[in-house]
Amino acid sequence: MKKLVVAFVILVFLSLTAFAYAEAYEVPDGIEASVVCRQLSLREEPNEGARRIATLKNEEDLILLQDPHGNPIYKNGFANVFSIEKMEEGWVVADLIKPWARNLVIAEEGVRVYSSFTMSQPLTDKLTVGNEYLILEEFDEFYVISFRDGGSAWLSKEANVYKKEEAEYYSGGTRKTATAKVNTIAYSLPNESSCKVALYGAGDKVQVVSNNNEGWYIIWVNDRHAYVPMEDLSMK
Repeated sequence: MKKLVVAFVILVFLSLTAFAYAEAYEVPDGIEASVVCRQLSLREEPNEGARRIATLKNEEDLILLQDPHGNPIYKNGFANVFSIEKMEEGWVVADLIKPWARNLVIAEEGVRVYSSFTMSQPLTDKLTVGNEYLILEEFDEFYVISFRDGGSAWLSKEANVYKKEEAEYYSGGTRKTATAKVNTIAYSLPNESSCKVALYGAGDKVQVVSNNNEGWYIIWVNDRHAYVPMEDLSMK
């Protein structure tokens, strides 16, 4: 009888421990996203000097956390996320993750945004070619979009933009094929300190979207945009 009581107590203890563990590590609600570079640091605070909690790998699934109003949480260029694989919450560089819902893709440089639907107060921000912005709300003639610094803005639907579910960005004959002249790297941003997205060997074919007039080609690789130094590609 004593052994049965001890076994019962142990079983209850293990059940309560498992329940507490599941509660503590419940996946929160938010916007599904994934990592779009080879490695990405999950940090304790939204800055590069903060303690690294974990290292995330390419295509790892995340939850982009939201505030009580449903807006994604951004701060100082970082996004507040939850790693499903690591079961950890932290901050990552916002440009190095890809939300899977409500994306807006910008087709041209210089698309302006405004502080309200009246379009009377343009913001200094301009949307960047190839970047994706979350749609917070949609109206007949406007989108309300989220910036990665935590702000939001109004954008006319007449601007040269595409919702991803409506059109494949730069589909068909818009892309041009280039050849890598040397071994080169595609980066997540137009600088060599950003995350490496893909590697190309000399002679490899590269799908070019356009250039950013600052010495970089914008290319399409792994279902996203990336940047390659113009000097490394031949358009012939």
